[in-house]
Amino acid sequence: MEYLLQRYIEGKASREECQLVLLWIESDPTNRQRYESLRALYIASLWSEDESTEDAAGVTNQPKKLRIYPFLRIAALFLIAFSLLLNIKRYVLPDTENSVVGKRDQVLQQVHVPAGQRANLTLADGTKVWLNANSSFSFPGNFSAGTRDIYLDGEARFVVAHNEKQPFIVHTKGYDVKVLGTDFNVRAYGQEHKFETALLSGKVNVSDKKGGEYLLKPGQRAVAEGGKVRVEAIGNLDYYRWKDGLICFEDRPIGDLLKDMESLFGVKIINKNNHLAGQKYTGKFWIDDGLTHILHVLSLNGNFTFQRDYDKNEYTIQ
Repeated sequence: MEYLLQRYIEGKASREECQLVLLWIESDPTNRQRYESLRALYIASLWSEDESTEDAAGVTNQPKKLRIYPFLRIAALFLIAFSLLLNIKRYVLPDTENSVVGKRDQVLQQVHVPAGQRANLTLADGTKVWLNANSSFSFPGNFSAGTRDIYLDGEARFVVAHNEKQPFIVHTKGYDVKVLGTDFNVRAYGQEHKFETALLSGKVNVSDKKGGEYLLKPGQRAVAEGGKVRVEAIGNLDYYRWKDGLICFEDRPIGDLLKDMESLFGVKIINKNNHLAGQKYTGKFWIDDGLTHILHVLSLNGNFTFQRDYDKNEYTIQ
C-alpha cells in the first residue's frame, strides 16, 4: 500500500489504483492520517529540493513554481481560515418586504468562503453549519426572536439544534427552508438560478416567495429550476460528503462537471475537445488533492489532455 500511496500522491496512479487508495483511506481514520503524513512529507521534500536547486543555480525556474504550488495551496488553507476569523463582517438588516414579519432590526455577522475552500462553524444555539466554496452566510450572534433566521447564498449543510418553539429558517434568494431540528443540505448559488434542498434526516418545509410550500421527508430533495419545483428521491448520498472534503459524482455530464469544478476551485476551464460532449463521468476525489490531480485521473480513460495557464488561472482541455 505504501507504493500505491506514493504513486497517488505524486499523481502517477492509474484510475484503478486511485480507487483502491480512496477505499483504503476511507476504511479507517488511521489510514487517513497515514496518507496525510506521507503527503506532507512529499510536499516538504519538494520544498527542500526547490531550495537546493535555487541555491545551486542562483535562479528560480518554472519547474520550481510548479513544484511548490501544492505547498502554497496548503499554507493558504491556514491563512484563509485565520482571515475568516478576523474578517467576519457586521451589518444591520432592516425590516423589508422580505424580512420576517414583526422582526426588528438586528446586527448580522457575515462569512464568505473563497473558491477552493470550505468552512464550518457552530451557531449560538448549537446548530452546526458547513459551508462550501464561494458561499456567503449571514447570521446573528444570538437568536432572540421567535424564529432563528439565517441567510445563505451558496451551499451549506446544516445539523440544526432542535427547538420546537423557535423554528430555524434558511433564507435564500428565491426560497426559504423552515425546520425544527434536522440534517439537511441547501444549494442556492445566486448565479446558478437553481435551488436545491436535500433532507438527510428530520423534516423540512420549503416555501417560495409566492406562497407555495413543499414538505420533504428523509431521503427526498426539492429542486427548483425555471420557477418550477419538483420533489424527488435522493439518488446518491455521496454528493453531500463535500463537507467531509470529498467531491463525488456519478454519471455526471462533462459540461456540468466542469462548471462545478470552476466554481469549486475558482478557475476557468476551456473545453476544446468536441468529442467529450456526450461523455459522463463517475468518480470520488479528495478536494484538497486539487483540480490538476482530478483532471489527470479523469484523462487516463477519458481520451483528452489538458494544460494549465498559471498567469490566467485557467485550464484548457484538448
